[in-house]
Amino acid sequence: ATNLAALSVSGVMVHQIPYLTDQGLSPGVAALSLTTYAIFAIPSKLIWGFLSERIHIRYLSAASMLGSAAGLLILLQANTNTEAIAFGVVYGSTRGAWAVVQSLIWADYFGRHFLGAIRGYVAPFQLLAGIGGPLFAAFVFDLKESYFLAFSIFVATYVIGALLILATKPPTHKA
Repeated sequence: ATNLAALSVSGVMVHQIPYLTDQGLSPGVAALSLTTYAIFAIPSKLIWGFLSERIHIRYLSAASMLGSAAGLLILLQANTNTEAIAFGVVYGSTRGAWAVVQSLIWADYFGRHFLGAIRGYVAPFQLLAGIGGPLFAAFVFDLKESYFLAFSIFVATYVIGALLILATKPPTHKA
C-alpha cells in the first residue's frame, strides 16, 4: 500500500504542471496549484496527527489515500483555475497527512522497537516506486499524448492501497 502511494504521488508531483498546461491553463496557475498543494500539506500534518489520537490509524491511512484519489479525480477534470486550486487544496490536505499516518501505522502494526529496521527495509522499495511513478506517467504520455490514463491509474493505485490497508487487520498484542 505504501509503495502504491509512493508511485502515485511522485508521478503526480512531476507531471501535474505539464498536465494542467496541456489542459489550457497558464504555467502560473499550474505552478500555483502545486504551491497550494504544498501550503495545505503543512497544516494537514498537525490536523491528521491530532485525529490519529482519536481515530484508528488504519482508517486514517485509508482516508488519506482515498482523499488523494479524490484530489486526483478533481485534477483529471481540471480545466479552470478554480478546479486546479481545488485539486491543490484536496490533494495537499490528504497527501500531507501521509508522512504522519505512514509512520504511525508502521509503529502500531510492527512495534516501535523495530521501526528503524522496518523503515530501512521499506525505503528502497518506496524509492523505486517513487522513481517509477514519473517514468510510468512519461511512458504513458509518450504512448497516448495525454496524462489522463496515467493519472487514472494513479487514482486506482490509491484506492487499491486504501483497500489493502483496510483489509489488513491490526495485530493482537500479547498481554
